[in-house]
Amino acid sequence: MNNKRKSKKPYMPGQQPCQCGHFYPDVIRLYDKVAPFDDIGTHIGIRVLHCDYCGIIKIPIDSFDFNGLSKDTTEEEIQAIKEQERKRLRKLKDSIQANS
Repeated sequence: MNNKRKSKKPYMPGQQPCQCGHFYPDVIRLYDKVAPFDDIGTHIGIRVLHCDYCGIIKIPIDSFDFNGLSKDTTEEEIQAIKEQERKRLRKLKDSIQANS
């Protein structure tokens, strides 16, 4: 896992942390899925996240949005997406600060 940024500081002012306490794009949603909940056929929605520090996180959800990454997305692709978003956020933050 990426140990370059261990702090739990937001990239942008007002940014809310994910359930593990880290911030996007260190945490990205991979996909939503339906998983069995018990032996009598009840199912539950699960959101699967990837955090650079916590690894794979599975969170129960009420509603589904099946947009996201494929289950077959490689670790390298995930890291490339996160780095692209970090650059975009830094650029946005610099732009906001320059206009203040």
